[in-house]
Amino acid sequence: MSRWMTPTKRALFAAIYQAAADALVALVDLDTTGLDGPGREAVGSVLMAWLRFVHTLSLEWLERGTLSRDQLRDSCIGALAGALGA
Repeated sequence: MSRWMTPTKRALFAAIYQAAADALVALVDLDTTGLDGPGREAVGSVLMAWLRFVHTLSLEWLERGTLSRDQLRDSCIGALAGALGA
């Protein structure tokens, strides 16, 4: 673990992740998609997997700084577009 990412900061990041997950679920109203059954479950799973991707990439960015902020944003948006388009 890096010196920057202390247990307290990691716990805070986990709480922020959970709040983001809750907001994503509230924001994306799957009822409006017209999907039901396996299709609806698949979209929900893709969104939650994408959020985990964003979480992991953000931690990497914070700890290592290998991407610029713009690259981080573009990677996250691109991953969501690709996942939903699959």
